[in-house]
Order: sequence, then structure tokens, then C-alpha cells
Amino acid sequence: MPDIDEKLTAQLGYSPFLDSALIQFDKQILLATPHILALPLNEVFFTCYYIHSVRHPAGQDYPDHQHDDAVEIQLCLDGEYAIEVAGQPPLTLHPGAGTVIMPGLRHRSRCIKKGVRLTARAAINGADAIQFTSELAKQAAGGLISFDERGQDMVICELFRVLLADTPNPWKYEIAGGLIRIWLGTILATCLDFGHRMRTAPAAGIDIGNRGNALCERASTFIYANFQRPLNIDEIAQHTGITTRHLNRLFKKHVGTSVCHTLRDVRLSAAFRMLSGNPKSSIKEAAYRVGFSSPSYFTQCFKQQYGILPTEVHLRLSKPLKDALKYIDTSRIIADNN
Repeated sequence: MPDIDEKLTAQLGYSPFLDSALIQFDKQILLATPHILALPLNEVFFTCYYIHSVRHPAGQDYPDHQHDDAVEIQLCLDGEYAIEVAGQPPLTLHPGAGTVIMPGLRHRSRCIKKGVRLTARAAINGADAIQFTSELAKQAAGGLISFDERGQDMVICELFRVLLADTPNPWKYEIAGGLIRIWLGTILATCLDFGHRMRTAPAAGIDIGNRGNALCERASTFIYANFQRPLNIDEIAQHTGITTRHLNRLFKKHVGTSVCHTLRDVRLSAAFRMLSGNPKSSIKEAAYRVGFSSPSYFTQCFKQQYGILPTEVHLRLSKPLKDALKYIDTSRIIADNN
């Protein structure tokens, strides 16, 4: 059976795993990332915010790390990789083989034979995200979940073809985003058990018998699913099927605040969870991860919302409040004097 490299070489006329082609592909897939729509599952959403493909030399190591609020998918396209979790034998990935890594699972990886790996991360968002993340961690029982990509290699081939094609395509990134979403959804649905969550039920606190409430719920669901990418009230209203003015009126009546304020609150709440769970996260990373285009504006909004700077979150959570405030005040005095 021909592998992905052979299939792509036949379609493109050259190997996409040449360094020049791979660099171009990685640039193009980065531009497609904002066009990957979230995968909804009742009150939670999988939102792909990172996808990356690069060649690794044999022997390259990635030290222990974890992603507390995201599922990671690693797919070997060429060469050979080993993924390790403490207390378990290494999982070896050959071309066409991959693994799903649950949130909070500490792992490391190593390139055994020079190769190419596709890595994607999907954040878990929504009103029930914390409970759902815990459920996924229990389902994996602290281990890696392996999969065989053979059934999805056509999607990967089409993704390379679309992003590396010379022919102009006004919807190139939208198409690529759709292909990534299909690939991601298929792997998650194949590797994980969502049976207990596949039900039709309204979100708590929403009376779907009331049209105004139902429209607010539809808009809120769209916000939770897409807040990590560029998003404005016009797109939210268009998705909901009403004008921006009408949507704002409904939000103020049923939610008690504006649409833009709701979007900002969702983003800031996600940033707070990210910063409190990982003290090594940078302000810039947190800002861009939750949908802000300006780290300085993010810092301003964060301070207004929580009364502290983003850099002070971990300090406030790791020390008694009085000691933390004293330390913060001292740090500010030193900074002002400098």
C-alpha cells in the first residue's frame, strides 16, 4: 500500500516532504488555522488553535510537558517517533500511525529516525469544559491512545494538495480549515467515547420556549465555539440570523449585558484559567490564544475585570492573599522607582 509521501508525490509531481515544500506547507497551514470551526458537543467545544508540521532530525528530543486544557494529536507522516509517558512503555509511531494525548498528561517525545510529524492541539471550551476535561482524563486512564491514519490519509493528502497548489483559490484557507476539522473530528470520534454526551438538551438556565432566550443561547454557543479566533458582533449576529442591533437588545434583556461584553468575558475567563493553570504562560501567548489581537489591550481588560495584572495571577493563587498583595505592592514600588 503506498504511503502518504508516495500518494502526494504522484498528485503534486514532487515530494511535499522536501524541506522547501514542508516550510511552505507549514506557513500555509498557519494561515488556515483561524478558519477551523469548532467541533461542538452539547455544552463543550473542541477548538483547534494550533497545527504544525515540521521535519525533525534523528535524536531530537522534546522534554516533559503537558497541556492542561487541550487535547493533542500527533501523527507521524515520515520517519519514526517515540512518545513516552512515565510508568509505561514508549509508543512508537511509524508513517500513518498517531496518538491522542489527553489534557494534563505529562509526556515527552523523541525522533528516532529522521521524519515529519503533524501536531494539532484542540482546546476544550464551554460551560462544562472543566468537568468534560476531567472525564476525558479518566477515560484515557493516564495513558496514550493510539490510532491508525490509513482511513484518513486521503484527507491529509487533499490538505497538502490544497495548500501547496499553484492555482489561485479565493477559498484556499476556508477549504483547508474544513479539511482539518474533518480530520480532527474523525480522529476524536474514533478514539474517544462520547456516547454519554451525545444527547439533545438545552443549556442550563435557558428557556428555549422563549424565542429571545433561544436566540441568545444560539449566539452564546457560537461565541464559546469561536472566541479564540477573530470574531465580531456582525458575524455573531449573522450566525444567529438577526441584526446586530436586535441581538444587542436581546442580550441586554435576557443576559444583562451586551454581546461584545459577553465575548470579552468569555475570553478573559479562558485567559484566567490558562494563566492560573500554567504559570509559565506568557502574556502574549495568553492574549493571542483567547482571541485578543493586542497583548496591551488584553492586559488593560484583564486588570479592569479582575483588579490584578495577568502576571500577578499565579502569585495571587499560590500565596495567602495578604502576603500576595504585599508582594505585589512592593514589586510595583520597586518598578516605579526604577
